[in-house]
Amino acid sequence: MSKKRYLYFDLLSVVACLAVIFLHCNGIVHWGPQTPHWSQALAVEVGFYWAVPIFFMCTGAKTLDYRDRKSTRQFLTSRLKGIFFPFLAWSMIIFVAKINGMLGAAPEGWSPSLSSFAQAFMGSQIDGTYWFFFAMFGVTMSIPVLSYLRGHKDAMWYLVIVYSVLYGTIVPLTRMLGIPWNDSIAIPVAGGYVMYVILGYLLAKDDGTVVTAKRRKILYVAGIAGLAVRYGYTWIASQQMGAVNTTLFDYNFLTAILPSAALFVFFKNVDWERLSLFKNANVKKAVSSLSGLTFGIYLLHNSVLSLFVLLFSLDMSSYFVRLVLPFIIFAVCSAISLLLNKIPVVRGIVGGWR
Repeated sequence: MSKKRYLYFDLLSVVACLAVIFLHCNGIVHWGPQTPHWSQALAVEVGFYWAVPIFFMCTGAKTLDYRDRKSTRQFLTSRLKGIFFPFLAWSMIIFVAKINGMLGAAPEGWSPSLSSFAQAFMGSQIDGTYWFFFAMFGVTMSIPVLSYLRGHKDAMWYLVIVYSVLYGTIVPLTRMLGIPWNDSIAIPVAGGYVMYVILGYLLAKDDGTVVTAKRRKILYVAGIAGLAVRYGYTWIASQQMGAVNTTLFDYNFLTAILPSAALFVFFKNVDWERLSLFKNANVKKAVSSLSGLTFGIYLLHNSVLSLFVLLFSLDMSSYFVRLVLPFIIFAVCSAISLLLNKIPVVRGIVGGWR
């Protein structure tokens, strides 16, 4: 049985990928409140923070029912080919490029050896944005077990709600207020990004019984409130410290969960097919194709950013780098990924992850 494609999944993949590039072009947000344009950079950081959670939510929505289409062995094999091999290959390519100074000064302590590569690879030093793939491996290995919960949505909601209360709400509150809390009071089975995988599946499969029209509106307001709280607290606390206060820089806090869930539900409930733009079959096909390139775009974007900065001596605090360059990088990486995907020999390096 083939997997049905949903337009809103494709659109979410595309906007989340672009949002990731905005975040990585917005590095000045970590420089501190004395940095020019820092308040605006913080708005970009907060406004696009949902990108990573959305990736994990889409993963859950699209893979937790894999048993309807394939065996566990086939599922894990396809994920290995689609994620691990391209990730490893590009890590090797970037490692060699950095060793030879092609992306800037060669990192101190690196050498052209297997042991040096292994250390840099496992330490997520080759490309800082590649931490995502290690997290995705953990999620992927959890899916065969999580898939058995499909018939027990009450248990799945329990995991999401309890995790969101214990880690998503109580932990940040205790840190903000300076109240003691023992982190062992947790629900490890939903830890890491597993909660987002489960939440994505539940929201995708909901027929309006749980997320009713009234609750959707409440969720949208809560999502906006989550953004406002994170921005307000971070801005005020950072001004007081004279440095960036990273208390709410956690994807699993409620300030990230609520906006991510709200955006996912919004995209799901928009009747995209009724919009004149998407009545055109070629447009829908183009969106689907672009969605299929997002894995390659993610693998490439940070290196392309480094090349742009190196070749054109770009000012990272400029509005051009933070608000215009992301679109250029997205377009360049899309073209490169599309080109490489057309070459059978190298297609496996780029990946065809959906």
